[in-house]
Amino acid sequence: MKKGAVLVLGARSDIVMTVAHRLAKEGYDIQLAARNAESLTADRSDIALRYHVEVSLHEFDALDFGSHAAFVDALPELPRIAVCAAGYMGNQEESERDAHAATMV
Repeated sequence: MKKGAVLVLGARSDIVMTVAHRLAKEGYDIQLAARNAESLTADRSDIALRYHVEVSLHEFDALDFGSHAAFVDALPELPRIAVCAAGYMGNQEESERDAHAATMV
């Protein structure tokens, strides 16, 4: 039985790739997203062969906020789960009070 898809943002992170393997093992299809997504071709093949799930690659730039809606619209299916290991590490307290500060790079 198909469980749905997991969107993995920042897929070159070792931590998030471990999560992707775990969820693929449970039967979820995997959508790997990162800048230079083609660099994840070997990971795509490994996960697909190892767990017999669909794995797709998607170009994603976390800092290009204007592209996020189109990115989601272009996914082959909306994910049931999203895992993110990409983003900006600013000042937590300031980012909680000021959305603009949370998006600064």
